[in-house]
Amino acid sequence: MTKTGILAVIFCILFIAPPGFSLVIRRGQIIDVLAEEVINDDLIAFGRQVNIRGKVNGDVVAFAQLVYIEGEISGTVVAGGSTVNVAAKSSRSVWAMGGNVQVSGQVANNAVLFGGTLYADQNTRIGADLVAFGGQLNMSGQAGGKVSGSVGEFFMIGKSGTVDIRAGETQVAAQAQVNGDFTVRGEKEPKIAPGAKITGQTKFIKSEEEKKAGGVGLSFFGIVLLIASIIVGVLFIAFSARHARRITDALIMTPWKSLLAGFVFIFGLPVAVVILLVMLIGLPIAVYGVFIYLTVLYLSSIFVGMAVGEKIIRIFKKDGGISLYLAFILGVVILFVVGLIPILGLIVKLLTIIFGSGMVVIGQMNLIKEGKAKELI
Repeated sequence: MTKTGILAVIFCILFIAPPGFSLVIRRGQIIDVLAEEVINDDLIAFGRQVNIRGKVNGDVVAFAQLVYIEGEISGTVVAGGSTVNVAAKSSRSVWAMGGNVQVSGQVANNAVLFGGTLYADQNTRIGADLVAFGGQLNMSGQAGGKVSGSVGEFFMIGKSGTVDIRAGETQVAAQAQVNGDFTVRGEKEPKIAPGAKITGQTKFIKSEEEKKAGGVGLSFFGIVLLIASIIVGVLFIAFSARHARRITDALIMTPWKSLLAGFVFIFGLPVAVVILLVMLIGLPIAVYGVFIYLTVLYLSSIFVGMAVGEKIIRIFKKDGGISLYLAFILGVVILFVVGLIPILGLIVKLLTIIFGSGMVVIGQMNLIKEGKAKELI
């Protein structure tokens, strides 16, 4: 799949539905939406385990170690965790990520999956496209549109429209049906069992040939980093929304102050760490300084994403509050997409690190001042 195709998919996911401004937020160890329960708003749920068996008349955003969704969802499902099982009786679209991801039930539009092992079981009915990035994809259900993405192993057992996928190993079972061309890009030719029905052409494009032709793919490692950033950012907002708001406002209200603080942090702390390393007595502090440095660098894109997303949403929504969750997810994906563009992407990443580091530093300084004012420090 080319960069252009990937960008189109990501933007389609983001803009399938307009942002919802009425939200129900639930968090805790175990979140249960019982079978007889009806939620007439968008639902955001965080915890160790999330079980949704009832009806949600809106979108669902769920992040937990274990996520199970079995009810009726009128909107889009966005879910992430160690194990994610989206067996909703109905949903508009599904965007799921995790170690083990399984999709079942009716999906009216697209299903986009990221993770280690991905399943679209025999009960899956996807109205449009299935897009997958991960270690292994088992496609046993039905997709009315195209199957695409990049995976280590691809097993095709069900039915779909055109297939155009990058895979290290591909196997097509005898009962599989492909209504269109079947294209595989990778190192090994696909193994197609006798009896498999492919109405179009079967094409195998070896990796070297694709590179010569100018094909560019999105690395699985990059997808994993995006997923990790989304999970970390969402959890941070869930458990410290006030502090996240304080850090985001540091860039929105005082951008040049954030830029200056970022420069001082980015280039000043390494110098201080080197000096401490030379002084053996300062070794423990230097090690702690390196940890702080790397942590702030990692968090920089998360907080810049919140600010960017809020600015973009504010263009269309002049008045009223904006959900940090929606702003963050929108902003961090846009930064990720722009980061794929040569030269411009490098510039944006550098500015993100500098501005983001400044945001975090200013946010922490304000938190310390507030603690001193209240005599908590």
